[in-house]
Amino acid sequence: MRKLIAIVLIGLISVAIVACGGDSVEPTNTALPASATEAPDTPTPAPTATTAPTNTPTPTNTPVPTVAPVPTPTSPPPTAAPEPTATPVPTPAPTATPVPVPTEAPTPAPTPEQTATPEPTATPEPEPAENPVAADLAPLGDNLLWVAHFDNITKEWSVYDPSGTFSPDSLPLVGQDVPDASSIGELSALVPRQIYWLMMSDAQTAVLGGVSRTLVSGLNGVPW
Repeated sequence: MRKLIAIVLIGLISVAIVACGGDSVEPTNTALPASATEAPDTPTPAPTATTAPTNTPTPTNTPVPTVAPVPTPTSPPPTAAPEPTATPVPTPAPTATPVPVPTEAPTPAPTPEQTATPEPTATPEPEPAENPVAADLAPLGDNLLWVAHFDNITKEWSVYDPSGTFSPDSLPLVGQDVPDASSIGELSALVPRQIYWLMMSDAQTAVLGGVSRTLVSGLNGVPW
């Protein structure tokens, strides 16, 4: 066993020398002493025939071809994302600007002149209707002071006094008391076939009731 190990070691050394380019050394069959190879207590194996090593040609240093580095494929640069195309904003059509029309100032309406309001005039009181007695006795004019009449049915006196000089005690009272002034009414008409008492300021002749009559100054009884 030890012999086998020694042979293997020698072979390995020879191979190493050849590989290093050294001169080949032919191994010699050096016989180991029997004491070194044989174990005292083991039987001696049968000798193994060894094959003489062949001369191995010395390898020449073959230059190793330089391998050009294979370019590492690089990833293509990232394609830039296309920029979004801006959507064209429609241009609004120009709007015609209305031209302001100057507004004419309204002509102020003429201020109506204030008409002076006439002061209300006092409504003239209607003149009393002419007493029919005055119309019948108009020919006497201002000479007639008053005229009185006594109604035999009502037993009352009535007077027409244009001059305002009448007095109840001036009446021709025959067997009668002087009447109170408040009981004397107004004479409004001359009735035919009645007697009227005319008080005259002056004597006068005039046509009364279609008859010419002569009157004296003072009280006159005249049938109508």
